[in-house]
Amino acid sequence: MRIKSKFNIAHLLNGSKSLNDILLPVPRSDKALSNHGSVLLLPGATGLRSITQLGDNNPDFLLNSLSQLEFMSDYLILDAGAGIHNSSLDLAIYSDITILITTPEPTSIRDAYGVIKSLAPNFKNNLLLLVNLASSRKQAHSTSDRIRIASTKFLGVSPVYLGYILKDTAVEKSVSSCRIFYLIYPSSPASQCIKNISVELLNLCEGVKYNHPSHNSFFKSLSLLFRSIPLAMRS
Repeated sequence: MRIKSKFNIAHLLNGSKSLNDILLPVPRSDKALSNHGSVLLLPGATGLRSITQLGDNNPDFLLNSLSQLEFMSDYLILDAGAGIHNSSLDLAIYSDITILITTPEPTSIRDAYGVIKSLAPNFKNNLLLLVNLASSRKQAHSTSDRIRIASTKFLGVSPVYLGYILKDTAVEKSVSSCRIFYLIYPSSPASQCIKNISVELLNLCEGVKYNHPSHNSFFKSLSLLFRSIPLAMRS
């Protein structure tokens, strides 16, 4: 995104900076970096993998600070990272919508199934499956079918297929230059996929807001979860 973060969530945690100090606006135009849109980025911190690993660093303070985001924005998007970790699963359970991203590779498919299996006891209808780096629409559908059929057969639950993103050299070029591929290559195959997915996702988000207008605070739920975990088990 061509954004340099001077401060991050670690500064919020140690009390040296406020939430407004670390939030960064994301450019909506690749040509004019000062032309900011309505998207704000909250930089993470290396080594801070889980709120349940904060120890004596006052997790309630952090979660209360982050809860301000719910009053500042229409949507919160959290990147939970890859793998089956307690922190990632907690985020998935308490989020209104969870997007599980996989690729057609067998190892990625197994990992995706493993996440669904871990979430099965707390399964919700708004678990979505997205296939990334697909060589074609057919391969993406085949990958989705393998995961959804296996999940239905052995777990009794199945994620909803959200869509796919084609493997595209435009993405690789953009990553190398630290630029947003959707902005500099708006007509590329991957960008068109993003456009289609965004329409579907926004419609779903509006449906969730309509059906659950007074849902519990996301960060408040995480705070209650943290308090219920014995200190010796916070890892």
